[in-house]
Amino acid sequence: MDSKIKVFVDESIMEKGKEACAGSLILKGFISPFDATAVSRLRAEGISISGRVPTDEFGIGSFFADEAEDVPGAVKAVSEDRSSCVLCNDVFGQIRRQAALNGLSYIRPTYGTVSRYGLIPAVSSMDQIGVLCADPETGKKLLARIAGHDEGDGAMFPDTKYNYISKDSSSQENKIRLAVPDHIWTESDRELLAGLKDRFETKSIELKYYELYRQVLYILSCAELCNNTNRYDGIKFGYRTKNYSGLTDLYLNTRGEALGLDAKLAVIMGAFVLSQGNYEQYYDKAMKIRRLIRDSILFDDYDVIALPVRCGKTRYEELACLALPALTGLPSLTVPVGNSGIQLVAAGKREAILFDAWGGIQ
Repeated sequence: MDSKIKVFVDESIMEKGKEACAGSLILKGFISPFDATAVSRLRAEGISISGRVPTDEFGIGSFFADEAEDVPGAVKAVSEDRSSCVLCNDVFGQIRRQAALNGLSYIRPTYGTVSRYGLIPAVSSMDQIGVLCADPETGKKLLARIAGHDEGDGAMFPDTKYNYISKDSSSQENKIRLAVPDHIWTESDRELLAGLKDRFETKSIELKYYELYRQVLYILSCAELCNNTNRYDGIKFGYRTKNYSGLTDLYLNTRGEALGLDAKLAVIMGAFVLSQGNYEQYYDKAMKIRRLIRDSILFDDYDVIALPVRCGKTRYEELACLALPALTGLPSLTVPVGNSGIQLVAAGKREAILFDAWGGIQ
């Protein structure tokens, strides 16, 4: 890979001596004391970090607004040719969706293959550094340089290196068995769907529990966001209110002034589902359903699942078609097709077949 490639990182990934605020005022002024593992591995390969891009607060975006969403800073940086690739964390799908709609690609690797050490935690069980890129081939090479076991992250596979090149170099699209859940594709995407069926051996499937995807993602992510933002109290680092007369005032006013509306709503919802009277009814049940979702994706008679990037009229509705990789930890490759895009999802640590499938879509 060309060491001159321009790689940016988003504000949730630490670079020693640089502010890492994760898009939130509450971390304003926090200067990273060390490099994230992904950053240090790139530097060890002679690839420097050329810039930083803004991100939504803790990657939340907006659960509650229905108007057209803003284009994320990472997408702007690549689409405007300021960067070749951006390392970022996309749990809720805004970056994946906007990447495809702006002619870009997003690689979300298998959970546990890229270290989260130095990534400011938001939804720990779903956080995963991915690669936004104009060219998946370049993104694949960059991903290979940051993936591999790291002692700093306790949720990683033991593999020290990953090779994202297919073992069968002669693999063609007609050898890839593509699963298409017809029930979630909208009428506007039927032409795109027909094109996929022309190019691949396809199988129609129904995603079990699909109607619960967004609820489970919403409940679990809010719970983890609540826990992960508890540390931001104005005492040790980041923003501190000037308006307080005691410890309680310090806590309340710091968090009240520095957390955005969506972060506050997520924290309140997280506290609700984790409370003693609601834990079993909401959080515990959502965890059980998450396991059922994961166990229902078998990859026994298909290799790749094809999902749309748009499936509803509101952002909350669209969480459904974007939730699968985050809930299951499976790898996904989001690519533009026509005026829209598709998400390709494969079994764990089978990113290579996603790139093969992408080759058949071009």
